[in-house]
Amino acid sequence: IDVTEKIDGQNVYIGYDLDKKEPLAIRNKAHQAAGGIGKEKLRSYFTTDRTAAGKSQTPENVVESFTEAMDDFDDAMEDLSKEELEALFRDPEGDVVFYNSEILNPKSPNVIDYDVKKLIIHRAGAAALKDGKLIKLDASDSERLAGEMTRILNQYSKEALPRVIVNNIMNLGDQISGLEDDANAAEAQLKEIIGQYGLADNETIADYVIAIAMDEGE
Repeated sequence: IDVTEKIDGQNVYIGYDLDKKEPLAIRNKAHQAAGGIGKEKLRSYFTTDRTAAGKSQTPENVVESFTEAMDDFDDAMEDLSKEELEALFRDPEGDVVFYNSEILNPKSPNVIDYDVKKLIIHRAGAAALKDGKLIKLDASDSERLAGEMTRILNQYSKEALPRVIVNNIMNLGDQISGLEDDANAAEAQLKEIIGQYGLADNETIADYVIAIAMDEGE
């Protein structure tokens, strides 16, 4: 079974404005309606906008983690051609694609205290912005885009790129070497669950939850 690492960072949907040539971020429905927001508006969202709404500003270490991730993503996209950017950030209907991403930064630890600074792009959960709303892509389309992102980024060797990566696929057996009996038992149980709800190998935990809800609803 192939798996990806569960990341415990700061979540953000990240896209790219092909006209302004700058990253776009989405954290809430207002950002969706705005078509995504740039780095400066993201900083305002965490700071002055909260003050105006009578709320405490987000701690500066968290704000810096987001702005640094936007800078790294901007650097990573800088040398890509228009064709490459369109392949990554436009769906067949021309809508902007945003990637479900996670920010790791020692400045702003979550439950897990990472010692590296990275923007991890998840292989699942990519979405297209349609009429001001993020619409999740099919798992197969999200995986295809993740593969295309990996292929394109691997062509470049700029300093920023090691900090912008797609979540790696790992073989479960390799990760638990020496625990083969447990691994085989876990794999058999997973296959039984997948078969019980008629799920495909490329579907996600979210698809599993939906399948359970639909089954119980019936």
